[in-house]
Amino acid sequence: MKRWYGVLALCIALTATAARAETLNGTWSIWKNGSEALLELNWSSWSDGGGSHHNSTLHGVDVNALGIANALASAGQDVHFRLNREAGDYAMDGWIGGGKGGGTYVFTPNAAFFDSLRKQGLDVDEPEKQLTFADLDITREYISDMRAAGYTLDVQDLITFRALRIDRAYIDGMRAAGLQNADAREMVSLKALKVDPAYIQMLAGYGYAHLEPQQYVTLKALRIDGDYIKHLADRGFHHLTVQQLVNYKALGIN
Repeated sequence: MKRWYGVLALCIALTATAARAETLNGTWSIWKNGSEALLELNWSSWSDGGGSHHNSTLHGVDVNALGIANALASAGQDVHFRLNREAGDYAMDGWIGGGKGGGTYVFTPNAAFFDSLRKQGLDVDEPEKQLTFADLDITREYISDMRAAGYTLDVQDLITFRALRIDRAYIDGMRAAGLQNADAREMVSLKALKVDPAYIQMLAGYGYAHLEPQQYVTLKALRIDGDYIKHLADRGFHHLTVQQLVNYKALGIN
């Protein structure tokens, strides 16, 4: 299972120019964490004022698929392996031993992939955004899934959706639970606040069904749950509107 962490404002140094794509570089480190291995990809960016920023993302990886299981178990050896994504490939060089290691990588965007997106009206020409697409593993299938779900997203929205792990299962689950007509911005707010089908169903059980997306966002942001609703009912506050719930919580009525 893949995991994505960290900031997604990816700006990295250019090292070479390839046909219709820039070749980019950074560093990597890997270590065993229980039954899985974590691969951290690092890079640096520089502002116009001379300041630097360090960026990193973390992935759970299958060391057998990467071909480095034996190296991790060894006392130490040089390694060369690849992490392949539809948006591009990471070529890794370095050293691994004793369950950990590190080195450098060169990332090469897949020009054919980005050409195909351009034909769909998605211009992902900036090298840092191409790396972001690979880092988040944004694929043509994912884009098609979002469109089939009713979301025709621009480049930045695709990055945000994928970073928040908004997928077809989440969207379908939310709709089945009672969410109505959430646009892309609202869906981002819902997922960012961890509003899930269980939360929507819980509210419906207390009489708050088929709310507007922003109402779910507000209720979750204020941590209004079944216990709070029941607590108010036990004190004689029955059949409150959503706005009354919000007002009571904001006023600290517990």
